[in-house]
Amino acid sequence: MCVIITTSFVYLIVALIFFNPNFLYVKIIETCTFILFLITYLMTVLINPGIPSRKYYSGYSKSKNNSKIIKCNKCNIIVPKTFKITHCDICNVCVMNYDHHCPWTGKCIGRYNIIFFYFFLTFLISYLMMSLFSFISFIIVLEENELANRRK
Repeated sequence: MCVIITTSFVYLIVALIFFNPNFLYVKIIETCTFILFLITYLMTVLINPGIPSRKYYSGYSKSKNNSKIIKCNKCNIIVPKTFKITHCDICNVCVMNYDHHCPWTGKCIGRYNIIFFYFFLTFLISYLMMSLFSFISFIIVLEENELANRRK
């Protein structure tokens, strides 16, 4: 993550030093994509993935109809069957609509943060593609300028 941030800002400074209006527009769009990438990353990390509260659902254990409840054997939480909980062995918690444990965020992806995770991936891929495109075009322009200077 730090590598992406550092290279982006260094490249932005280099593009501004060799000021070219075409690169400025590309870098503005790329910077906006980068900001959206960071916002969605932070939202994915900071939002609760869907860990049910033990206190709130403790009343379900007293229910007479046990066919409507699920009990996790590892963390002993009791929740309604409609929650579709799955236990994450890495975080050692149950998560509603568990998708996976993401090593990039260090967090489970579940019911409440999965949409931000999808946007995070979308903005990450688009940011990397735009960075690659602008880097290649920047190198081509530098080479063309150098060839033009050699001819003079």
